Amino acid sequence: MATTQIAPATAPATVSQSPRFETVLGPDDRFRVTGVEGHPWDSIGKITVSAPGGTFVGTGAMVSPFHILTAAHVLENPGFGGDGRALSAQIALGKSGNEEPYGRAEMVSYRVLPGWSDGYDLGQDMALITLDRSVGNTTGWFDFDVRTDVDFYDGVPVSLAGYPVDLSQGRDLYLATGAIAQGTEERFYYGERLDTAGGMSGAPIWQNLGAGNRKLIGVHSTGVADPDAPGALNGGTRLTEEKRILIEEWIGADEIDALPNDRADLADYDRHFESATATISKTLFSPGEEISIEASVYNLGTATATPVEVTVYLSTNPVISGFDTALGTVTL
Repeated sequence: MATTQIAPATAPATVSQSPRFETVLGPDDRFRVTGVEGHPWDSIGKITVSAPGGTFVGTGAMVSPFHILTAAHVLENPGFGGDGRALSAQIALGKSGNEEPYGRAEMVSYRVLPGWSDGYDLGQDMALITLDRSVGNTTGWFDFDVRTDVDFYDGVPVSLAGYPVDLSQGRDLYLATGAIAQGTEERFYYGERLDTAGGMSGAPIWQNLGAGNRKLIGVHSTGVADPDAPGALNGGTRLTEEKRILIEEWIGADEIDALPNDRADLADYDRHFESATATISKTLFSPGEEISIEASVYNLGTATATPVEVTVYLSTNPVISGFDTALGTVTL
């Protein structure tokens, strides 16, 4: 690939600025995924990383009940400042606009492929995040597909989806489809229809085998310094048999030593989804008069909620304090 100008995708990009390298090749062929429900969409999440140099965003995909696969530079990046390592990360699966139907899972730990920490080898730009909850039991996850024939995927149609900051500031999921232009032992390079941008780093690359059978074959990881240069192609880190074995060993070790503490996580439905479904039978009433209030409580967690008491208050603002009046309590 002597004519291909590859630059590490310095994304996760900051939320406040555009990525350094815009990697839209020709017309922008990405389109927003609406109705982000069901696999694979809600198995893909926006990763918000806190690092010494600020807040950055990337993308990842569920590959087990409590593991996310992403690009290593989403978590270890010389552009982060300090030691170049993520301090913490939150993952919002199935995020669409302001809606985060599964809340935000927290990163407990992460592992990167050995070649990344040892020298930022682009062929090793892959990482596994361990989550604090088994949200994959609800969203589902991607299965792997590994082919040892280097040329097997050349010309094969694939898809990738992520949260680009150049479109809606990373609030929405965008899909790109196209074909693999060329595979190497450790990398993929995509044809010009597979447009990407900062924030999409770590997005799953998958092959659709039909009947809902989608196999993850790699993660998006690089853009190009000059999109108009001859032979400019975006690229990703290929899942090899060696990588698959190591990743599955990591998952197996966590299933023994780091099982998440699944729990309920209750939230007011309207506040979480920024909606207005709650109702009150009347807005003017006299002391002692009976009124009817309907509101929904949403469980963002990964465990069944036990009975809980909910108290309704009369307040002049959204902050409950000792100055507010309790109208009644119900058990849910």
